[in-house]
Amino acid sequence: MRRLLWSIVLVLLTMMSISVTAEEGACDEAGTLSRETYRSAVDGVARKYTLYLPPCYTSGADTYPVLTLLHGSNADDRQWLRLGFIDSLEALIHAATAPPMIVLMPDGGAVANENKFAGTTYDTILLDFLSQMSEQLRTNDLRAIGGISRGGFWAYHLGLRFADDFVAIGGHSPYFDEDHAPAAFNPLDLAEYIDAGTHLKLWLDRGTRDYAADGVERMHLTLKRRQVPHEHNVYAGGDHSEDSWRLFISDYIAFYSRAFASARDAVPALLAARKGFELWLPAVGFGTLLTSLDSAELSAVLAGQHDPRLILSESAKLQLEGHGFIVHENTVLTTSNRLFSTLWREKRSYTLVPFD
Repeated sequence: MRRLLWSIVLVLLTMMSISVTAEEGACDEAGTLSRETYRSAVDGVARKYTLYLPPCYTSGADTYPVLTLLHGSNADDRQWLRLGFIDSLEALIHAATAPPMIVLMPDGGAVANENKFAGTTYDTILLDFLSQMSEQLRTNDLRAIGGISRGGFWAYHLGLRFADDFVAIGGHSPYFDEDHAPAAFNPLDLAEYIDAGTHLKLWLDRGTRDYAADGVERMHLTLKRRQVPHEHNVYAGGDHSEDSWRLFISDYIAFYSRAFASARDAVPALLAARKGFELWLPAVGFGTLLTSLDSAELSAVLAGQHDPRLILSESAKLQLEGHGFIVHENTVLTTSNRLFSTLWREKRSYTLVPFD
C-alpha cells in the first residue's frame, strides 16, 4: 500500500442545506425534570445538579443543544426553577417558539463563592461537569452558558476563556468588579481581547435599581468600545432579586433560542457562501499507532463504506454530507469539544477535519 500524507480537495459545484435538529414543536410529550448527583473528577466530591430533558428526549434519538444555567450567591441549582424558567421554556417548546434543548443547572456550593483560580476551583469543576454531561447525554455541538449575579460572573469567565466551546453567554445582573479576580480570570479584563467578529452571542441585563449596575455598565462600555455586538438591557424598576429576574424570564429564553437558531443555521449559510476549493485533512492524536492512510481506503470511506477506525465530529459529518458524501451509519461520532480526547484514547483511530 502506498503510504501517503493525504489531503482531500473538494470542488464545490453545488451546495446543499443541512439541518441539525428535529422539527421544532413536533412532539406532544412532556419534558422531564430531575435532580441528579454526579461525582466530580476534580475533587471527588458528590455534587447535585438539576437536569431538564426536552419533550421526546426519552423516546427519540435526536441530539440537542445544551444550555447551562448558573445560580447566584446564597442560592442553589433550584433557583432557576423558582424563577419559572423551565415551565416557560417547555411551554414555548410546545408552541414551537423555542427550540428543544437540554438545560443543566449545577449546584455550585461554597466553592462557587470563592475567588480562587488555582488548584481546586469552580471553573475546573464546571468544565469537568460539562465534560461528563457531554459523555452521558445526547448533545450536539451547540452550547450556551448563562448565570445570575455570581453565576453571571462565572458564565462570562468560562465563556470568554473557552469561547470555542460556546455559542452564547448570558449575564443576568452579573456581578463584575475590577478587584474580584486577577486580570487573567476577570471577565472585565478578558473582554478587552474579544474580537469584534466573534461568533459569540452576548447578553447583559440589569435593573435600574440593581446594585450590580456598575460592573454591568463597565462591561457594556468595553464591548461597545471594541465594537463587539451584544445585547444590553436595562429594565426600569428592576433590582437584584428573584422577584425582578422572574419578570424577564421570557426575554432570557428568547435570547438563548435565537443564539441556538443562529448557530444551527451558520454551517449551511457558510457552505452556501463558499465557492472553489475546500481542503480536508486526516488527523490523529499524538502518540497514535496509525501512521498512514491508503488512497483506496480513503476513497472507500468517502463512498460510504464503514471504517471502524474513523471518528468524526458531528459537525464534520454534517459538512461532508452537505457536499454529497455518504457517511456510514456505524461511523463513530462525537461532539467537537470531545474529539481531541477521543482520538487521544483511541490510538488506532483517525478523523477528517476541514482545514481553514
